[in-house]
Amino acid sequence: MKRIWNLSLLIFLTFNLNAQKDKNLIQHDYPISTDLRAVQFLTEFSLKSIGDNKRFELNISSESISIEFVAKKKKKSIELNYSNTYKLLEKGMDCKEVSGTLLNKVVFKYPWQMNTEYKVLIAKAVDTTNMFTIYSGYIWLPELSKWKFLACTKMSGTVSAFPRTTIQYNKGKKIQSEITFNNVWAQSINGSWKNLSNENKTAPIINLNNNLDSAAQRNQEIKFIERAINSGKTDVKSNEQGVYYTMMKEGNGKQVNINDTVTVNYKGYLFSNGEVFDETKTKPATFPLMRLIKGWQIGIPLCKVGGKIKLVIPSDMAYSIRTRSPKIPPNSILVFEIEVIETKSPFSAN
Repeated sequence: MKRIWNLSLLIFLTFNLNAQKDKNLIQHDYPISTDLRAVQFLTEFSLKSIGDNKRFELNISSESISIEFVAKKKKKSIELNYSNTYKLLEKGMDCKEVSGTLLNKVVFKYPWQMNTEYKVLIAKAVDTTNMFTIYSGYIWLPELSKWKFLACTKMSGTVSAFPRTTIQYNKGKKIQSEITFNNVWAQSINGSWKNLSNENKTAPIINLNNNLDSAAQRNQEIKFIERAINSGKTDVKSNEQGVYYTMMKEGNGKQVNINDTVTVNYKGYLFSNGEVFDETKTKPATFPLMRLIKGWQIGIPLCKVGGKIKLVIPSDMAYSIRTRSPKIPPNSILVFEIEVIETKSPFSAN
């Protein structure tokens, strides 16, 4: 475990050693209190000039991964870097995986522009029981007014004991690069944001449902699900508003309504490999249906009390590209087996 932690630290030691040797590198550090229990790191910046650098690199790292804006001659890209001891769980569309000696990367070729404010988001989800963490990287593309998912990786072992956001870039030799860092944020597990750049600004609002690949990703997942149906790898038979389902047991009680609060037994697992990420065990769970993912809102009202349904839910009707749980990578198709125990209308008498 200690060896794995050192490998994650190697990413940042490499950058720091380069900064000490190369006077052309500028570095800014933003330490993060461990009391914050940060789960997301957001950096907002504007590139004014890349100076006279033949190869320009702006690197933004938080904990165990980093995102780079790279320019070489007329070619530009945005790259996510991670230790080659990590497992790549998912990569965004039009992103290419490149293996290295110590670090691997996922490359997204994109003509980023000057005098434009970009946002880099790094999110994590920790499984303290099984001792692993998943990290995901995203960029806000202002030219398209959409988020772009780059990749999600899995790190075994403990996270960094000294969390921080570190920014490095080439300043240029004669003509200096110019970059304005508008805000550096960290979000606590309770949802609150802390501005690490000590600016008194309104906390950001991030809507990852507004993402570049949503339509293409959905089409890809629908084809994947339908191939599984045709080959007999899944027993879902019907489709309701894009959610695939089969009725495992017909109920004989009250029909569920979208506005109801439902009491259910359920098991949720990944469509890709059957790995269970959540389930009821000793007692059922109760939820207001309108607060749950879209797939449940569509699927559960097909049931009556006493019934049991299996739902196969494309990612856009589940958690999309969000890093929702250490066991649910972005762009995951989810399967739920749900038994409806009780349903209660908000208009019924107490």
